[in-house]
Amino acid sequence: GKCPSSRSRARLRYRSCNKHRCKVNNVKPLSCKSKVDVVLVLDSSGSTGQSGWEKTKTFAKTFTTALEGADTDAQISIVSFSGPVSWRKLRACTGRSTAGLNMESDCKIKLAEHFTADMAEARSAIDGLDWMAGLTLTSSALEMAASEFSVGRKGVKKAVLVVTDGRPTKRWATFSAARKDRKSVV
Repeated sequence: GKCPSSRSRARLRYRSCNKHRCKVNNVKPLSCKSKVDVVLVLDSSGSTGQSGWEKTKTFAKTFTTALEGADTDAQISIVSFSGPVSWRKLRACTGRSTAGLNMESDCKIKLAEHFTADMAEARSAIDGLDWMAGLTLTSSALEMAASEFSVGRKGVKKAVLVVTDGRPTKRWATFSAARKDRKSVV
């Protein structure tokens, strides 16, 4: 017999759907009703720009409102990241030994808030974050997120949400760190 190709009109049809406008609640997004620990990883690299960073912070604060309420059992941790501005420092920050380096001042990876259920406290921590304007060291931010789960609650769903504007500086290291994170959230 014959089988039509995957793009053939006999197998593929396009239809319009969801033609109505969405009703958006600009005050509070949907509420999370899961028992969950979330690490929110925010890109503060140079490519986001100052206005992009402000929008990222606005999103992060809005996101926290979905995790609060009487029927919510969520905790959030916040990591802000950029990366060093020189390639020499980048090699040091991503090398086998980061002894003697300060993750915040040298590598521009900051744990802004440990796990907390107090979303007002989390929003305050987000407000206190500055735009770091370096390279995009996503891999180290993901590693910090994985280490944060070691102090998270046992038997709770875990999630990492990365807010970024583009490619990481070290793609393979980021891929590897993301795989580690996936294993740690299971």
